[in-house]
Amino acid sequence: MPETLTRSKTAAAEPVAAPVPASSRGDVSNADWQNQFLPFVSRLDDINGWLLDALQREVLSDTIEWHEPYSEYASAGLQVAVLLSPDGQQENFSWKDCRDAKATPLLNRLPVLKQLLEDFGFDIMASRLLRLLPGTFLHEHRDYVYLEQVPRYRLHVPIVTNADAHIIIPGQRIHMSRGCLWKLNPKESIHSACNFGSEPRIHLMLDCYVNDKLEALVQNETLPSCSVSALPLFTPVDKERILRKAMSLLESNKLSEAEDLVLAQFCHFNLEQVTTYDLVHDLFRTWERRRLAGTDEIPEYSEQNWERRRLTCTDESPEYSEQNWERRRLACTDGNPNYSERLEYWRKRAEEVYPVINH
Repeated sequence: MPETLTRSKTAAAEPVAAPVPASSRGDVSNADWQNQFLPFVSRLDDINGWLLDALQREVLSDTIEWHEPYSEYASAGLQVAVLLSPDGQQENFSWKDCRDAKATPLLNRLPVLKQLLEDFGFDIMASRLLRLLPGTFLHEHRDYVYLEQVPRYRLHVPIVTNADAHIIIPGQRIHMSRGCLWKLNPKESIHSACNFGSEPRIHLMLDCYVNDKLEALVQNETLPSCSVSALPLFTPVDKERILRKAMSLLESNKLSEAEDLVLAQFCHFNLEQVTTYDLVHDLFRTWERRRLAGTDEIPEYSEQNWERRRLTCTDESPEYSEQNWERRRLACTDGNPNYSERLEYWRKRAEEVYPVINH
């Protein structure tokens, strides 16, 4: 049986094996692990296997119309199908408090799913199916920030998943295994979700006010240590490599690809005190410096010096061939986009997520 972290009012939790190597964990008590993870994520209950299989068949067999209403908060492939909304409308993607959520036409076509929601006995604010296509990730963020300050949780039932689908918190990734009801407190921590597997990940998601039924489950929540693993540290070498590749994408006028590359690093690395918004800031600041470097405003990079540098490069080095050199020279002129607007956009996005930013 996998070891777990457990919250209980009646008994102290037994020491458990660390979900990360001892060398990176240090001397950390089990109580510390409970304080670190359980307030944000935990397993609440098991889901009956045959019921889950029936739910999967129902969801996969229905011709669901998927939408991508949150494209500015994720890479392409974050897809939503609304089940319960304030007015019962299928395309109501708003997030607001609602004590009387109504079934959408989609939910009424899915009797197994509808019965499951009723049997849970929760006070549901909203519910939807969430599908992440292969390669999809969400930008680091918090949820519930602008809602009423009342106790609530986000619950997940994995319907279709894979080993490379995770919830990410700073420095750690958590796999929500199939067959369980999972809890998130998405206001508790900066977080993300990603699916780097080869198949879509589909979860049933419920936003619930805390009632007696849910509170009882939370009081006995657990977290299998095998569900949590540490992300590798983000080194200066990693930063240089990522920003160099992103800069190359910008030079090829691939703006969204460059931004996605940088923003995805929250899912791949323990960034420690850095955020992906800091990295985006560094990317566009570097771009602006390169853009200005192609003018006479900076003598070191004047037109004459561009020519001198070009002549020092030969076709023996493909990276600095005549064609590539000309492309790079033109990339630093006013004929290419000015990314100051994007820099300001990401600065405002960072302010929504972090109370204080460094730039």
